[in-house]
Amino acid sequence: MTPSTDEITPDNDPDNDNAGVKIPPPIILIFWLIISYFLTRILALSFPISRTLLGAIGGTCLIISIVIKALSVMSFRKHKTSIIPDRPSTFLMTNGIFKYSRNPIYLSFCLAFFSLSLLLNSPMTLLFLPIVFLWLRYSVIAKEEAYLARHFGTAYIDYTRQTRRWL
Repeated sequence: MTPSTDEITPDNDPDNDNAGVKIPPPIILIFWLIISYFLTRILALSFPISRTLLGAIGGTCLIISIVIKALSVMSFRKHKTSIIPDRPSTFLMTNGIFKYSRNPIYLSFCLAFFSLSLLLNSPMTLLFLPIVFLWLRYSVIAKEEAYLARHFGTAYIDYTRQTRRWL
């Protein structure tokens, strides 16, 4: 039964059943990646390490990031819930990759950001990683955690006690 218009509040509004994340996280990551890459080029910076070593470490980390992201996406599809943070969650995922991290997608984003800093030989990108990490933690994850606690209640709280936020 849908509540009447007089009874709709932010807590029971079906159109407001989401984490309230306004800007999609990939957009923010791309923004910071572009800014930091161009700052690296403007300042003519580079890592004092061989390009071969940068490529090997960066490539390995990027592959790990892609695997983590793929496992996460497969879990969302398997449980038929939205991966997009401004849409409702219909299933609390606590198994698969979500058994080890409550935020494997954001973990994969940070790892990809690190990887790209090496692959692009962009020290400024590496310096911007803490900004990306903190932005994800406090502007995205905090909102998602509050939403999931409201939406799934005790089941989510129990999950947070068993599974770390990152690793």
